[in-house]
Amino acid sequence: MPPPPRNPFARAVRGLSWAAGGFRPPPPGAVKRVLLRWYCLRYRPHAFVETGTLYGDTTHALRRLCPRLYTIELAPALAARAAARFEHLDRITVLEGDSGELLPELVGRLPDRVLFWLDGHFSGGETAHGSTETPIARELASILALPESAGHIVLIDDAREFVGGAYPTLGELEESVRARWPSYRVRVANDSVRITPP
Repeated sequence: MPPPPRNPFARAVRGLSWAAGGFRPPPPGAVKRVLLRWYCLRYRPHAFVETGTLYGDTTHALRRLCPRLYTIELAPALAARAAARFEHLDRITVLEGDSGELLPELVGRLPDRVLFWLDGHFSGGETAHGSTETPIARELASILALPESAGHIVLIDDAREFVGGAYPTLGELEESVRARWPSYRVRVANDSVRITPP
């Protein structure tokens, strides 16, 4: 799979094509990055954590909005590419490995009010397949083990996949959030799950 176009005109055309197609999922990457930038501006997180780096475009888009950024990538070639891309930026850390295993180690070292973007699943092409199709259950468990008072924000890509099997259902996901963070709001819009503080 070739890298996504970096030309602003090409990105705009992809966004218009998505709109013209009735906003059917998945939205283009540029739309997802606008969403994440909005959440950064709204909540002013102290750090950003992404699972599923791919080409690093999401971390790159948020590099000026968060004091610390962490991105986790399972595919060695993609992790190396991202590490080279961000080697001149001290506040960005690229971690290579399975996010289901690395995220539980990382969350204990994070400050309060972190924006999490969970997208670390196998997508074919250059992406890697871990011990499961998606590490989302382990990722969420490690985040929800943190205190509700920390004020974290969790966004999860590909809401359409939450129908059971490797993924929990949306109902199961909401139940797990309510059990740990009862004051939080869970909603789905434009193919992303949004778990936000009150």
